[in-house]
Amino acid sequence: MSLEQVSARNVSFQGAELPLVQLADCRFEAGDFASCTLDKAYMRRVELIGCRLLGATLAEADLRDVLFARCNANLAHFWNTRFRAVRFEHCTLHEASFDGADLTGVVFYKCDLSGADLRNTRLKGADLRGSSLAGIKINSNDVAGAVIDPIQALELIQLLGVVVRAEDAGT
Repeated sequence: MSLEQVSARNVSFQGAELPLVQLADCRFEAGDFASCTLDKAYMRRVELIGCRLLGATLAEADLRDVLFARCNANLAHFWNTRFRAVRFEHCTLHEASFDGADLTGVVFYKCDLSGADLRNTRLKGADLRGSSLAGIKINSNDVAGAVIDPIQALELIQLLGVVVRAEDAGT
């Protein structure tokens, strides 16, 4: 299926199987993509505004110039997906999985990534500042090159098992 220059509001693709779907120059507002399978999707210049992506799967997808704003993507799967010029703004991504994804340069602006799986991802240049990282799953080599704020640095240090102690006055 291929959609170009589509602007839609309140559409439902809930539970739909849409492998190899191609979306270009599209805007979806308040759409329902819950439990939708978009494996190997190809998206260019797409906006998803206030959409429900609960449990959606975008495995091995190719996303370029895509905006996710105010979306609920809890439990979504973005396995081995390539992201380029992608922004997530004010999205909830609780326990979302990005295993194997290339998140180079992705911006997560004021998102909730609590419990998200960022293992085996490329985060070089990904901007996570201002987003919640509580309980994320990440390996030490995965975080290389990510842009984080000082509060997130403290969270990540603890997640990576580093113990921080003040120097004893007597030593």
